[in-house]
Amino acid sequence: MLDRLQGLDLDHCLLVMRSLAKFHAASVVLHEEDPDSMKEYGVNFFTEPCIYDKNKRFFRAMIKTLVEEMETWPEEWAPYADKLRHEQDALLHRLKETVRPNETGINVLAHGDMWINNILFNEQRGAVRFIDFQFVTYMSPAIDLHLFLSTSATLDVQVNHTVTLLQEYHKTLCDSLAALGYTETLITLDELYEEFDRKSIYGLFAITVASSFMMSDPDCGFNLEDTIERGLTPGPSMFSDRYKKTVKWMLPVLCRQGAFGDEQQRRRLNGTSSFLKGY
Repeated sequence: MLDRLQGLDLDHCLLVMRSLAKFHAASVVLHEEDPDSMKEYGVNFFTEPCIYDKNKRFFRAMIKTLVEEMETWPEEWAPYADKLRHEQDALLHRLKETVRPNETGINVLAHGDMWINNILFNEQRGAVRFIDFQFVTYMSPAIDLHLFLSTSATLDVQVNHTVTLLQEYHKTLCDSLAALGYTETLITLDELYEEFDRKSIYGLFAITVASSFMMSDPDCGFNLEDTIERGLTPGPSMFSDRYKKTVKWMLPVLCRQGAFGDEQQRRRLNGTSSFLKGY
């Protein structure tokens, strides 16, 4: 297991993209052969009522702490802090909807917790193994992609190589489907970019909530159980320098992709996908 505080370089991220695409491709073929096989994977921590209330408390506590930190930043960050402060209910509702299976378009069996601590690497063989499948859900592949890229790639990879990684994911997905005898075109590269855009709300969750503790220093005092059960956090001191730099890069990108629900912003970016405009 590699160091979550450092993040993964491009070569390791490419290995993950290839393995994730193969995993997703296998689930597409399984669903094609047996549609009922995915029925038990339709519920997750956003859609399960008995878990949702705890997650809502956790989400609000983490957002509140991030907003407190952002209030110490230059004035240019005030609009983002205001959106996070005042639009929490709307964001939670959209998160709940975005992790449901797509009614039309691509669905796969997503890992659901795709970050560095759940990935094992065999450096000699150049192989990857995923672990901890407690959150597997039948939904958009963009959920796994957003969570992994936001929490586990280095900032350099996020800034300079996100397009390359999505291209590698798409190529491997198509090659794997063909090798498994799946003859239809599941999704084009442009459609994958658009799907990544449509699910950008999950990228917002990943960067504002998940990444904050996944990148936190072990000595910061963060306790996951305290935050889930009682809404307590150590305060802004939990945020590492790497995390703050990542937020400052990703928030404007996600905003341009429409993560805050500004569909007009997305429509103004005519022609090229707003995903590419974002990067």
